[in-house]
Amino acid sequence: ASPTMAVELLHDIASKFVSPHCADTFLVEHDFFDAPCIKLTVSKLLGFAIVLGAVFVKAPQIVKFVKAGSCKGVSLASQLQELIAYTITLSYNYTKGYPFTTWGEVFFITVQLVAIVTLMLHFNKNAVLIPIFIAIFAAALYALIFVVTEFQREQLFKLTIPILSLSRLVQIYSNWSQKSTGQLAFITCLLNLIGAATRIFVILQEVDDQVVLLSYIVGTTLNFIIIVQFALYWSSSPVVKAAESKKKK
Repeated sequence: ASPTMAVELLHDIASKFVSPHCADTFLVEHDFFDAPCIKLTVSKLLGFAIVLGAVFVKAPQIVKFVKAGSCKGVSLASQLQELIAYTITLSYNYTKGYPFTTWGEVFFITVQLVAIVTLMLHFNKNAVLIPIFIAIFAAALYALIFVVTEFQREQLFKLTIPILSLSRLVQIYSNWSQKSTGQLAFITCLLNLIGAATRIFVILQEVDDQVVLLSYIVGTTLNFIIIVQFALYWSSSPVVKAAESKKKK
C-alpha cells in the first residue's frame, strides 16, 4: 500500500503544482515527453525560482547603502517611481487571482523598495519624512486593493509600463551624466535583468495578459542597458577608485 500512497501523494502535489491534466499525463499515462506539460512544469519551476530569488534581490543594494553610509549616485526619484509601479502591479495581480508563481517576486521587491526608500530618506537627512512616507504607502496599497474599481485598477496597471520605464530611464540618465553607477549594486541590477527575462517565458506559458508581458519585455530591455553601463563605467565605481587610492598610498 505504501508505494500506492506515495504515488497518490505525488499525484496530488503535481496536480496543485502544475495541473491535474499534467499530473495524469506524467503519473498515470507515464508520458514524460508531453511538450505542453514539460513547458508548464519548467515554467512553474522558474516561477518559484524567481520568487525565491526576489526575497533577496534588493538585499545587495540595501547592504551597500548601509556599509557606505551613503546612497550617492542612486536616484530617489527612480526608486519612488519603481515603488509606485510595483505597488500597482502587486494590487493588480493579487486582485486578478493570478498564480503566485507568476507575480510573487513583486510582493518581495515592493517590501524591499520600501526599505530602500526609507534608507535613502535617512541618508539624505530627511528622516522626518519617513513616517509620512510609510503612512502614504500603506494607505495607497489599501486603496488599490479595496477601494478602486477593477476598471480603474486595470487603467492604473497600464500606466506601470511608462512609470517603470521612466524610473529606469532616470537611473540610466543619472549614470550617464555622472559617468558612474555610484552606489548602485551590480548584483541587484543583474538579478533584475535575469528575473525580468525569465519572467517573459513564464508569462507566455501561464498568463494570457499582453500588458503584463509587455511590461517585462520593456523592463528586460532597460535593465540590460543599466548592466551595459556598469561595464562602461566600471573604472569610475567607488570600489575601483578606493582600490586605486590604496595602491597610490
